[in-house]
Amino acid sequence: MAMLSEKSNVSDVMFQRLARNNVKKNMRHYLIYFITLLFSVSMLYTFNSIGAQFSMLNMSDRGSYLAFSSGMMASVSVFISLILGFLVVYANKFLMRRRKKELGIYITLGMRQQDISRMLVKETVIIGGLSLIWGILLGIFLSQGLSLITIKFLQIEGAQYRFVISPLAVVECLVFYSLIFFFMNWRNKKMLAKHSLVELLYADKKNEEAPDEKLAGKFFMLTASVICMAASSVISVIDGFNMKYISVSVVVLFIGTFLFFRSAAGILLFLLHKKKKLYYKDLNMFSIHQVSSKINSTNKVLSVICLLLFLSFTTISVGLGISVSVSKGLSKMTSADAVIESYRENSGQEISVKDKLEQLGFPLEKLTSSTVEVDLYEQSDISISSFFLPGTPGKEKLLKDRYKNMDQPLNVMKISAFNDLRRQQGLEPINMDGQEFLINCDVSEISKAYEYFAEHGEAPIEINGYSLSLMKNGVYQMPYQNVNVLSDMGTLIVPDEAAEGLESFRSLLNCMYTENSEQMEEAFMDAWQELNNTGLRIATKRLIITEITSTSMTLSYIAVYLGIIFLICACAVLALQQTANAIDNTARYETLRRLGAKESSMRKTLRTQILVYFGVPLVLGLLYSVVGIRVMYTDMGNVPADVIAQNVLFASVMFILVYGSYFFITYNNTKNILKLDRD
Repeated sequence: MAMLSEKSNVSDVMFQRLARNNVKKNMRHYLIYFITLLFSVSMLYTFNSIGAQFSMLNMSDRGSYLAFSSGMMASVSVFISLILGFLVVYANKFLMRRRKKELGIYITLGMRQQDISRMLVKETVIIGGLSLIWGILLGIFLSQGLSLITIKFLQIEGAQYRFVISPLAVVECLVFYSLIFFFMNWRNKKMLAKHSLVELLYADKKNEEAPDEKLAGKFFMLTASVICMAASSVISVIDGFNMKYISVSVVVLFIGTFLFFRSAAGILLFLLHKKKKLYYKDLNMFSIHQVSSKINSTNKVLSVICLLLFLSFTTISVGLGISVSVSKGLSKMTSADAVIESYRENSGQEISVKDKLEQLGFPLEKLTSSTVEVDLYEQSDISISSFFLPGTPGKEKLLKDRYKNMDQPLNVMKISAFNDLRRQQGLEPINMDGQEFLINCDVSEISKAYEYFAEHGEAPIEINGYSLSLMKNGVYQMPYQNVNVLSDMGTLIVPDEAAEGLESFRSLLNCMYTENSEQMEEAFMDAWQELNNTGLRIATKRLIITEITSTSMTLSYIAVYLGIIFLICACAVLALQQTANAIDNTARYETLRRLGAKESSMRKTLRTQILVYFGVPLVLGLLYSVVGIRVMYTDMGNVPADVIAQNVLFASVMFILVYGSYFFITYNNTKNILKLDRD
């Protein structure tokens, strides 16, 4: 080492050997850092390979929806990369903080700061390279599992699993690692230049300071924390999934959590101190003071971790439910293989859609096995609010929140056209006399209001001079168009004569292909693309399914992606703090050993401390998640209970694997640091 003076003549081979030896010697410090990098890279690969996973779904992307979803995931990954970047830098900061004394000794022995920086670079390359390789391999494995889960939950016709590797995702992981690598080395150089030799040598003597409040103040804060937590739960369920209330609820929850951690440790110490037998048993006194001191000094961090765990479990549990919820409603969003629509005011044509297509030379007869054209009329004096009786369930909420325009006129359709659509869809036609009408509505909240009207309404309605009463069991939810959002808030199905004389403002031509295949879809759309300035619009079933599926699946991926990242962040911070705490407590455990404490008792003490430190935020976070999951799934409405249970089970398995891994690694790592692995 004395050779490392003003001008370093140490070869790269020597630096490489020194770096390898340092990695081996400091492996207990590097382990959490390595695991965090490994999980980060694996998550980046898994969710950036979404484009390759879409190929398994065998869906046409004529509307570029799958490409848009891949782009959206890439954008989210940039944000995720920033989070992970700061997390890795935070882990590196902890690592360097514990090695400052070692680096100071190197300087004392004559090593230049430039040489130390070179050594740290090589150490980072070794650890980072291993975590990158293993992270990508783990990501490839996890992405296959994610593909299988996606196919199972979405149940898309034609979807078939096959093993895929995404080269683009591998490149993105390499870019992420490179950026983190350069940033960390820049920070390490800055740290070395900033600190003097004395600061480096005595860095391990600095301890965290904990706030000191009186006991009465702690009881007051604990009471306030319980009130805040209860208030947060109440606020979150006031109006379903309302972002205004949800935001307030989260803020109040954070305040309550912070007050809990600020006060609970001191109160627990006070109460346990009164239990003399328990307090003085074995090493309980040491454990209690250690836990209390650590929680007091890190209450802000624990509050953030608790919320991260809450958000993580909730988003993972609900994320997959988004796709399931949407996929369950796909059948209500499409009525035919293709629907061509015409707005009369736009087209200026009085002829039917079918006749216009024939004039344009579109080969409709060749490409379709059946077509049904329906006209929609407008009755200006009948609106949704006409059916809102006093006492209608959820009336105030509907008027206040989601559907404020309740005075818009309802669509009107002839019963003959409605029955033609039912026959095309394989349903039985409806027999209705000349003094009745039906209501078709695909928005569940509005549909409930119509059902209430059917049970309690007595007065008939006037349509075009005809007095009509709602037929018994006369509320239907049958699709008659292809849409990406359920938006039929009410269509009146009336006798044909009641619609005569009304102005038709919109026509829909429902087409069924001669065969249900991707090739037929391509042939139909290729023929459509040859038409110009038709004044018509088209929406195909496959295009709608692709749009909805890609969007919902991307939202599910993003939710699960964020949830896992939040989980990794929380676990990494907990593990790093416990590792740092173990290093700080090395002298204390040596004192216990000299005083005659058994190794088994000290291991039990350490295990208890880590269990409490990991367990309390987890328990609180899961309790918060119960409310969050309930609010989210109640708002979705159409997710079966067994699917919810599967999603919660999936989140639980993820937590057991990741949280359990970090707990196990942290315990063994700190046990080795404190040399408690011997009998």
